[in-house]
Amino acid sequence: MAHERNTLVGILSMPQAPSSAFQEKCIIPEAREQIIMADGGYTALFKVTVAAIPSNYGRISFNGYELKVE
Repeated sequence: MAHERNTLVGILSMPQAPSSAFQEKCIIPEAREQIIMADGGYTALFKVTVAAIPSNYGRISFNGYELKVE
């Protein structure tokens, strides 16, 4: 029985410079999960900066079993 061999042939084209439709965002940590997406009119995020946790945010610790927020 003849064995057929499948091949994939094509061209992959990648942009050489970042698109001008990329967005940069600065995110402030919150107590809940945040999903960060590009705003309308942008194709993607170029850079996302997550700010430091504010000093008045509280202390979070995890001992492998229990998560404490003080």
